[in-house]
Amino acid sequence: MQSIIDSLGSLFFYGTFILSVLTFQSSYNITSAKLRTDIIEQENLVQFAKIVDHDFQKIGFGNSAPHINPGLVDSTQIFFYEDYDNNNAIDSIHYYLSDTTALASTENPHDRILYRKLNNQNPVSVLDGVVYFHLGYFDSTLTEISYSDLSTINGVNKIQAIHLSISIESPYAFENIYAGIAFERSYFPSNLEN
Repeated sequence: MQSIIDSLGSLFFYGTFILSVLTFQSSYNITSAKLRTDIIEQENLVQFAKIVDHDFQKIGFGNSAPHINPGLVDSTQIFFYEDYDNNNAIDSIHYYLSDTTALASTENPHDRILYRKLNNQNPVSVLDGVVYFHLGYFDSTLTEISYSDLSTINGVNKIQAIHLSISIESPYAFENIYAGIAFERSYFPSNLEN
């Protein structure tokens, strides 16, 4: 009888041990997947930052005013001119945000695509998974310019600084949470100075 009790006790402890190992493995897999997703999001944001830093610092380079296209500048888009590739030819660059249907195949209901269009080329996705994108425009006293003022040449000619805020999230949730990361930067393109 004692051997049966010992066997049942051993079986209970062995079962508890196996259950603990399986729980640990499951937790480890979820944590590992979250970490991989975070790293991918960070790498994507770093690549985006390199592109946007280059573009925004050169706004107006090699071009006379207006450097920014009135009517195509607001909180979710900007259209500007510069000699992008230093070939003495003025290029146009248009950043704009898609609607949520562009990434309807993902689990995340809020993610969108940020597009970049160079001249007359087809738009290119520069960042997927955007859940927040906001551009603010400031004059020489760092007073924010209202978007309604940016529909005229006089309004866009007042722009001296641009503030960019962006957040991205993973397309799929882990434990009902989307992995995310944010980027924020202000630009003071020297070619916009009056």
